[in-house]
Amino acid sequence: MSLRGSMSLPALALLGGLLPAGVLAEEFRWNWALNRSYLFAQSIDLTVVKTDRGKAYRDGVGLSQQIQTTVRRTTKGTTLHATFEKPRLLASFTLNGLNKKYDSKDPGQAESRRWKDARADLARLRDAEVDTHFDAKGRVAEVDGLGTIPNLMALGDRAMMGLQCEAMVAFSTTFLPSNPVSPGDSWEVELPEIYQQMLELQGPVADTKYTVTVTFDKLVTRWKRQHASISYRGSTDLATVEDPDFPFARFTISGKFLWELQKGFEVESEQTLKYGVHPDLAKFVEKEGFAFEITSVAKQRLAKVGKL
Repeated sequence: MSLRGSMSLPALALLGGLLPAGVLAEEFRWNWALNRSYLFAQSIDLTVVKTDRGKAYRDGVGLSQQIQTTVRRTTKGTTLHATFEKPRLLASFTLNGLNKKYDSKDPGQAESRRWKDARADLARLRDAEVDTHFDAKGRVAEVDGLGTIPNLMALGDRAMMGLQCEAMVAFSTTFLPSNPVSPGDSWEVELPEIYQQMLELQGPVADTKYTVTVTFDKLVTRWKRQHASISYRGSTDLATVEDPDFPFARFTISGKFLWELQKGFEVESEQTLKYGVHPDLAKFVEKEGFAFEITSVAKQRLAKVGKL
């Protein structure tokens, strides 16, 4: 799957002239060195709470892995190549009234026929690769490999986890501003396309405008380097195509990340996604039928800071 033209801004956003005394204006600029590798550690914890006629069930899936990234010059421009390595999958869920647990590092479970689908998912994770292509201006022009991450455990609601682990690699650039900003300023951006795919976890939805409010919180010093601390949040109500005026679910995204100003990339990030029954329906549905809420919390950080 290829995504074209829906991402931008990694090289544009200038800090305004209202910075604290002694701090020079810097660019939010994607500026990695060619042929240099960076190792990131990523974890995602997804929880599904289901209520069936008043009885609640809680399932959980955890994924941890490393992401090896390398910047190369290709025919499509400057390319960030990401390879997913050393995945570990943890799961806890209810099946036929029984609590089940799975750990891909457990030798006994690793050989059990019962978990062959989980082993297949992990094998696909080890082979997963995503290429992010930047044009001459530092804009993200195209992404190859999206959608290759498995849904995990062959359960539909786990698709959110697969999409999120891909999105965390390079998509924070889409939350950067297109105009000069100073600490305390806020702006709005459209929800990146990869997150819009998550809106249809339960089927097609009516067209909706989804904007995310982003805030440049402050400048911070980490590892003797200057970073911009940025946070964002947005939510939207979802309705079916057949009944666009009757929302059935709500999707919320929130997160924060540190943007290293000299090298121009994210070194640390955290993001929470929530997808569940619309609040106006929740009380009724919980008593009379089936309700759900999916929460996915992703964290990613540069594993070796000394390589900056």
